[in-house]
Amino acid sequence: MKKIIFLFTLVFFTSFSYSQSTDLDKEYFNYSYVALPSEPIVNAYQRTYSTNDDQISIVGYSRVNSEASIEVDFTFEGTLVDNFEITKKKHEKKDKDGKVTSTRYSYNVSLNYKSIGRVEVLNVLRGKTYRDKFIFYASKSKHGFDTYSKAQHYYDNNRITIRDQYWQKHLKEMQEDVRDYLNSTYGYPVRASNDYFWILGSKKHPEYSKHHEAFNKTISAFSNMSYLEPTANIEKELQPVIDYFEDVIKRYPGSKRKKRKVRYASYYNLAKLYYYLDNVGKMKEYAQKLIANDYDKSKGKRFLKDADRLQRLMTVNIVRSRHFDILEDDTNNNSQEDTEETEEVDDTSNGIVAYLITKANDTIQASISKKAIKKIAYSADLKVNDGTGGYTIKNYKAQFCKTIALTNEDVYQVIEFDEADISVSNSTPQKFAKVLFESAKISLFLFNEKELVLKFPNDLKGISTSSSAFVFGLNKKLATLTSGCSTILDKTNSKVYKNTAESLVEFCSDFSKCD
Repeated sequence: MKKIIFLFTLVFFTSFSYSQSTDLDKEYFNYSYVALPSEPIVNAYQRTYSTNDDQISIVGYSRVNSEASIEVDFTFEGTLVDNFEITKKKHEKKDKDGKVTSTRYSYNVSLNYKSIGRVEVLNVLRGKTYRDKFIFYASKSKHGFDTYSKAQHYYDNNRITIRDQYWQKHLKEMQEDVRDYLNSTYGYPVRASNDYFWILGSKKHPEYSKHHEAFNKTISAFSNMSYLEPTANIEKELQPVIDYFEDVIKRYPGSKRKKRKVRYASYYNLAKLYYYLDNVGKMKEYAQKLIANDYDKSKGKRFLKDADRLQRLMTVNIVRSRHFDILEDDTNNNSQEDTEETEEVDDTSNGIVAYLITKANDTIQASISKKAIKKIAYSADLKVNDGTGGYTIKNYKAQFCKTIALTNEDVYQVIEFDEADISVSNSTPQKFAKVLFESAKISLFLFNEKELVLKFPNDLKGISTSSSAFVFGLNKKLATLTSGCSTILDKTNSKVYKNTAESLVEFCSDFSKCD
């Protein structure tokens, strides 16, 4: 009787131990290959592109200035405040009887920003045009101001800084979206990452050691994988691993869940092996067996979709493998003439829409690059229609213009003032300056991204705050310009104002509110 109990106990714990030994762990390996495009240009000599944005490229193509197979025109229209709101919130304190003992209010600022971009891609060889419009939204809020004026002050002093942050972020994201589209449609980017196999995780399982031995051989083989080299040698090195997983399938027959789980690992691993070896037929074979095994059908169905997609891509690209050499874009081999032209193309990158008003009150629609925006001073370089369907860059002198308005809400006005830098010739007193603040009583401008200029409506010329009077006695100078305003006087006596854009915007706002 004791022998029967002992044998029963042994069988029970052996069975229990085995039932716990089919846990599977994800074990990772590295791979690399060339991602195939959905609409390739099969002839490698025709893989050329042109673009007005130097952050946009197509992998495996050469960038040229004219007669490109793929023409890319990207326009970033900028970021603007889409909605601004100050909300009032009531806060009450109550005693234990529920009676209100005190009341206070706080003010919250909410800013909504909107960025707009557009892209047009022309496949010259096929006469196919792709257009898309990007609209990105962002929100910024600041809570807990104890007065409405402080909330308004936060908005006045920070909206431009916050907008510029979103400008950079949204521009970068739009450029990435365009690159992703171009490379998935036409390009040949290299994919180098990692993936996993299902390997037995319990040392109690009789296949544990051999499973890990097979996986270690897989890691070794895939460590030699390069997108440049065919996979024939890797497949040969992996043959013992393939033989082992196929053998495991035969040795674990039956419909019990634990055995189906062991077979599942083999089917899964074999299907994935053949995927990275570009053997679509074998991949589909094991995907079907994965479904029939009825442990996790969804993985088998996903493998079938992946195999069908890979087959379509290899067919349209007329290749049997995703491992081959790709062309590197080398724009440094252009002639001197081409180099000059490239510089002009680069100068129109990241363009946004601009409207120029001339002294004759003519309005010219154009675009301007981010690089050109930074150079707006005595003149501005705008990209305009040349009348033949093409575009050219024209330089517009400030003395012949009034205003440049950009769709990102920035406005540049032509003003007169004497620069503080004595090394600069004042033979051209009229200059473009960015409007930072404007009211019926005073305006603040930023010239050449470094010099702040105050201007009163009745004065012909503005005053640079980089002059000695402001540098050595800013608050005293501001007080003399705005005599009679108690708010200004209180702040200047306390030396609140600084010679910065944000602080001078505050000064202008305070002065504009004075009676």
